[in-house]
Amino acid sequence: MLFIAAALIIMAMWLGQEAGQFVIRVQSGDVQKTIAVTLDLDEKNPPASLVADPMTDMNDYSPRYFLKEDYQDLREICHNPGWSQKDNNSLYVYTFYIKNTSKSGGVGVNVQLTYSNVTNYCDEIIRVLTYYESYNVSDPRLYQKPDSIERAATLDKYKGQNLEDIKIEYPSYIITPASFRDSSKSSGGTVFDNQSINIGFGQGMNYVKYSVLLWLEGDDPDSDYFGAALFNGTIKFEMLIKVVM
Repeated sequence: MLFIAAALIIMAMWLGQEAGQFVIRVQSGDVQKTIAVTLDLDEKNPPASLVADPMTDMNDYSPRYFLKEDYQDLREICHNPGWSQKDNNSLYVYTFYIKNTSKSGGVGVNVQLTYSNVTNYCDEIIRVLTYYESYNVSDPRLYQKPDSIERAATLDKYKGQNLEDIKIEYPSYIITPASFRDSSKSSGGTVFDNQSINIGFGQGMNYVKYSVLLWLEGDDPDSDYFGAALFNGTIKFEMLIKVVM
């Protein structure tokens, strides 16, 4: 596969007391651009960037209602383009369109999400849910940093159990979380680098609606383990979307 630098989308989000902005920015490459990002499908000339306010003072949270079999609540949460804060600042949602602007046919894109600038162990309890819809696809995917069995073993809930017997489960999830692709560095890593999306061609088929949902998981053992050390934690995400030729 050859990746053409037709479009670069940078999504920067800071969670914490001193937060920056959430930015999605498109930059032209050395070939004619064939995708665009927009909040309005009727927009004739999509802007070079999409900017939303940051989310600060997040509360730890355990989703109980939008991860259901039919995803109806998830669709409603992600229905309106733009950004929103849900459930008393516990859930951050940003929805936008990836649009195929080619005049010759469908296009494939690859989506990568990395994170950096981690402070106060924020990456240990952050959850990332991506959800995209097209005319024939509905695809939610959930990601988290792998749980530390060793840290969990120090908590009252798991004390006395052998490490190999400890199973950390999240009853509210119907989607099995995938581990971050690379979390070897304390300051950052890769959430995923292999989301492939095919975008159709023609009216009503030439776009996908893409959403990113972020929350701090209150049922994560690290929420108890780190406790007050998590306060004022920050994390920055960057999203890269490449056209696949």
